[in-house]
Amino acid sequence: MSTRGIVEPQEAVATVRRLLDSETFRRSPRSRDFLAYVCAETLAGRAEKLHERVVARRALHKGPDFDGRSDTSVRVQAHRVRSALRSYYADEGANDSIVVSLPRGSYVPDFTRSSHPRPVATSPTASTAVAVVRLGHADGAEDELASLLVARTAQRLAEMPDLFVVGPSHRAVTDVPTIASELGTHFVLEGSVVASEAGSSASLALYEGATGRLLWSGDGPATGRMANTFEAIDQFVTTAAAHLGDYAGLMLRHAVRAGGPGPDTSMAARLAFYRHIIHGGSETLLRARDALDRAVAEDPVAADLRAMRGFVLAAVILYAVVDTVESNLRLAAEDARLALREDPRSSLAHNTLAMVAVSRRDADLTRSHALRAVELAPCHPSTLFTAGAILMMIGDWGAGADLTRRSFALNPLHPAYQHANLAIERLLAGDLPGVLTEASIVDEGAFGWGPLCRAVALAGLGHPVEARREMDDALQFFPEGLDDPDSIFGDLLLTEAQIAHLDGMLEPLRQAYAAG
Repeated sequence: MSTRGIVEPQEAVATVRRLLDSETFRRSPRSRDFLAYVCAETLAGRAEKLHERVVARRALHKGPDFDGRSDTSVRVQAHRVRSALRSYYADEGANDSIVVSLPRGSYVPDFTRSSHPRPVATSPTASTAVAVVRLGHADGAEDELASLLVARTAQRLAEMPDLFVVGPSHRAVTDVPTIASELGTHFVLEGSVVASEAGSSASLALYEGATGRLLWSGDGPATGRMANTFEAIDQFVTTAAAHLGDYAGLMLRHAVRAGGPGPDTSMAARLAFYRHIIHGGSETLLRARDALDRAVAEDPVAADLRAMRGFVLAAVILYAVVDTVESNLRLAAEDARLALREDPRSSLAHNTLAMVAVSRRDADLTRSHALRAVELAPCHPSTLFTAGAILMMIGDWGAGADLTRRSFALNPLHPAYQHANLAIERLLAGDLPGVLTEASIVDEGAFGWGPLCRAVALAGLGHPVEARREMDDALQFFPEGLDDPDSIFGDLLLTEAQIAHLDGMLEPLRQAYAAG
């Protein structure tokens, strides 16, 4: 046990008791039990016995056959305790004179004397940290509903990968920059409820922490009966969290534009990953790969960085950006498995393994991992979209399109290039107006699918000049497309009948070129 600043035993005991009685740890019984055990053993002088197997049996009540090589529950729970400690010291414990921490790679807590309140800006994702707060004062039903609103909002945002959520908390001060400074967050999300004779209405407002500038606001529907109000709040919060906290959501888009903390390799890699998700295309993909290579070299056990790198390596193969297929596939799979060892709930790692399985033409394994990703993150739009795209790659166009449409409904900010899959699905259905509707949104991030789908639809609808103009752009990506449809559609695992159908849809485009 480290006791920097000379923390006396009785002070340490009082500090632990205050932590265990806090709202933060009462909400997380398993984290509370874990922290209580490791602190008790450390204060009793038995810190040297706090190895993974001992902690598993005594704190998590695992059996004598526990094996840390296959069971990561101790490491995962330690990660959750560290997260809970950060949340506690960002809010309830902001003015505590003694700080308890659990160093990474250890189960022995540190007790450190702090001479002044400290901000929470210690997370590697501090520029994507958000405080969920209820400001001012409310009475009666409004107070109860406002507490429910911020609690559910914090919970939903915490389920979004790569967001660091502080709260929920109630703050008497209403100055946003002060709150952001105290809690060490980049964003402040305020929840409020207004009750009237007609019913109750919930509102959320997102502010930039440093300036207090309003970035977004949204209102839930007004409802009458209390049961309807609870249901409406939950639906409103789910949609708002997806819109704000997705990889392509408002907060991470803002973080990408802001540029992050400069020399921080880890944050720079995360921002490069988000930038690729937002914009698509080979250039952002390769930049994300290079940035993640550097970050993983510095921090090889960070589960999120491993999952991100595995994802971009698998994407590099699927989009034929590099030729070293097998070595990239092996590394992508290794990254995903290491990520899952540290965080078994990583939906991104499961989607990565699904992409690896696509490249290896294993449809059953592809489907299994893609559906597991959806199960783990059912309200995360980027997870739904990726799983949907993967299912389409193995020929399950109906299920894939359903997941894609669900992702768009949750996050209207979804990148334009992601409509390409629905344009292809409409091509297979022979719905030319539908193809044009979807493809009209697609930009250059879709590796040529936008202009190709627009060309096919325009030619089929009787607009040959416009079709040729679009196809001229598409031929940069598919140089043999008109003569060899398999060079375009061969990687989609289509049936012979589907290839023949698409070949027939290319015929009006061929005629447009033949007519000059």
